[in-house]
Amino acid sequence: MAKQPDESDATILWLIPAKTERQVLGELISRLAREWDAPAFEPHLTLGHGTPEQVAKIPSRPLHLRIVEIDQTAQFTKTLFVRLEESDELRALRRSFTCDPPDTYDPHISLLYRTLPGARRVELARSFDLPFSTIAFDAVALIRAPNPTLSRADVETWEIVRARNLS
Repeated sequence: MAKQPDESDATILWLIPAKTERQVLGELISRLAREWDAPAFEPHLTLGHGTPEQVAKIPSRPLHLRIVEIDQTAQFTKTLFVRLEESDELRALRRSFTCDPPDTYDPHISLLYRTLPGARRVELARSFDLPFSTIAFDAVALIRAPNPTLSRADVETWEIVRARNLS
């Protein structure tokens, strides 16, 4: 049964990786979730706050972004993540719909949501490589999520409101 939306929920636009990348990243997210008793979630690149109308306006072409590094932070939703290069195409896409400040945007795909000591996060970030150097994104989704997302319980309430392929 879907969670009833409340005033603190936000609608967030995600870019979804193409099939091959989505499968590899999804398996990695699931493995880390099992190993660290953390929530599992779909691989995604958060674009910013959005509306159903904006989902339809996103150009129907895949987007390819270069992987910069695997990194970590103390922030719950960026415990372990793949940092991506912010291309001109990604900047233009975000400018077309978001009010989020551009200087605070850090394009990434999270791999683990869990509070961990700094040394353990650093060790994890150094422990693996991905089998590709770029990630293709071929779908967009609008997600309803608690704002902010601060816990496993919050992640487990995420709900897809609308989605469409970009290719």
